[in-house]
Amino acid sequence: MRATPSAPARARDAVRHLLITWDLEPLADTATLLSSELVTNAVRHAGTRLEVVVQQLPSGGIRLAVSDAAPGDWPRVNMPGAEDEGGRGMWLVDKLSSSWGTTTGRRGKSVWFELHLDAISIEEGAG
Repeated sequence: MRATPSAPARARDAVRHLLITWDLEPLADTATLLSSELVTNAVRHAGTRLEVVVQQLPSGGIRLAVSDAAPGDWPRVNMPGAEDEGGRGMWLVDKLSSSWGTTTGRRGKSVWFELHLDAISIEEGAG
């Protein structure tokens, strides 16, 4: 995928469609939000071609990774102030995902997150 301003929207649409196809629709809203945040970060900070890979987990969830070809520039979790216009992406990933991390590849890096159906069910039932 090219690192263009339309990349986050294309990723959201593809992720939502895939999760509905896999009968994992309860994860769709959170997965599309977090995938959009990771793709936006890759577009803004790496500017290279990027790849979005979604895998089903045996536990009933997904792992989504966004890879780019830029070295370094590891994401950080920041808590921006109320007046800041940006900087909340990794904070959202940290708060809403079951887990997340980074890996180094031959041609750059990947930032990934996992979402589990059991975590979503617990959160919905807690209210």
